[in-house]
Amino acid sequence: MPQRLAILAPSGRDATVINGILKGAGVATCIESGIASLIEALDEPRAGGLFLAEEALNEQDLIILERWSASQPPWSDLPIVLLTRGRTGQEANLSIAGRLGNVTILERPLHPVTLVSAARAALRARARQHEAEQYVAELELSEQRLRESEAKYRDLFNTMDEGF
Repeated sequence: MPQRLAILAPSGRDATVINGILKGAGVATCIESGIASLIEALDEPRAGGLFLAEEALNEQDLIILERWSASQPPWSDLPIVLLTRGRTGQEANLSIAGRLGNVTILERPLHPVTLVSAARAALRARARQHEAEQYVAELELSEQRLRESEAKYRDLFNTMDEGF
């Protein structure tokens, strides 16, 4: 189960600063250089959440991330923290949030406490998703075993010459 946050903030010092603050708070991170490395990190999976700078994605990258998200199992809803540059581009940010699903929008400049809190909340949300995945898998296995047991005893009963 991944307990690491991917950071995609390719311009400026955002990735370095965010990485330093989160590592200082004991949150594991991985800095990704672009959409290809991000998708690879999500597929491994070495990332259980994403810090995403609004300027990191062009339309094509956003489509790639949308497709990746749509290909995930039903229980999966990757927590994304979208870092914005303030009030400019609010409509675009809301559009990105609507397209990607589980998005929290944080305006820069960020206070370190807000950053760490959002990171921990994202990791807790992803951990709960994995717990739900495990629970569903256990239920499916129990149901399969029950069906097999019922079939075994039904076959046994049907093959007996005398009833009880």
